[in-house]
Amino acid sequence: MSLWRQLTRGLRALVDCPAAERDVADEVEHFLDEATAALVAQGLSREEARRAAAVEFGNAAFVREQVREYGWENVIWSFAGDVRYGLRRLRSAPGFALVCIVTLALGIGASTAIFSAINPILFEPLPYPRASRIMMISDFGVNGSNLDVTFGTYREVSARARSFDALAVMKPWQPTLTGSAEPERL
Repeated sequence: MSLWRQLTRGLRALVDCPAAERDVADEVEHFLDEATAALVAQGLSREEARRAAAVEFGNAAFVREQVREYGWENVIWSFAGDVRYGLRRLRSAPGFALVCIVTLALGIGASTAIFSAINPILFEPLPYPRASRIMMISDFGVNGSNLDVTFGTYREVSARARSFDALAVMKPWQPTLTGSAEPERL
């Protein structure tokens, strides 16, 4: 079946449910009539042919349910039913509904705030041209930890290195607030 036919059939089933039910019932009845006519042509009586066609076909209500479950509109109907059921349950327990709403609001708000803070730091590129080419040079201590590079090392690297476009020196700034109380590192 073409996509357009599936879409129009599904929309018609959603908008005009009784007409869609009549169409499915008509299709089932038409199939039984055709099967009965084929069995009558083989020599069975009309009643025997109808009974044999019904036995071969199976339960008509079950077949109608299978046809209804085939289309995409069934997903929408079941989702709408789940939403209605959830709303009925929440309406029957307003305290629980309030706790759920507040919990969801806090969770979504916290997730949004954390993502807003983390996104520019971890996921977006640095605001420098060719940011992927920026490097940091440091010395390693005996246990493998980073050591600050001395100014002499910087001068030696800048004099000998030919691979870098530019070099810069950085010193971590750790100010301490002093006053009448205990000193506090900022």
